[in-house]
Amino acid sequence: MPLEGHPFVPGAAQRIVERIDVLNRLKTCFDANGNRTVEGNQLYQDYFTGDKAWFSDSSNKEKRNFKNEMTFRHPDRSGETLFCTMHGKVKTPQIRIHFSWPITASTPLYVVYVGYKITKK
Repeated sequence: MPLEGHPFVPGAAQRIVERIDVLNRLKTCFDANGNRTVEGNQLYQDYFTGDKAWFSDSSNKEKRNFKNEMTFRHPDRSGETLFCTMHGKVKTPQIRIHFSWPITASTPLYVVYVGYKITKK
């Protein structure tokens, strides 16, 4: 387990729950045609864009240098993997929440990793 052996930090736990809640809310914000709703677009603007975004993609350099570390066993398909470079960020301590992307109406959303920052050297 990525967090096993590390002390419990209540503030970090709260921020993890908040970020997973945003992902859950975004997953439900699609219309009958599969397009993101006004609420979904607002969630994207609020949490996925800007300098203080809660969620972002890894850099191209990180994708190359940490490809193995950001490749996870597929939760539903034996023998398959998911390359999950999108992540939610908790700053203190540096925890990341890696998940499948893009989030769409027709595909499951998988949260595949909650733990310390993979790309930290």
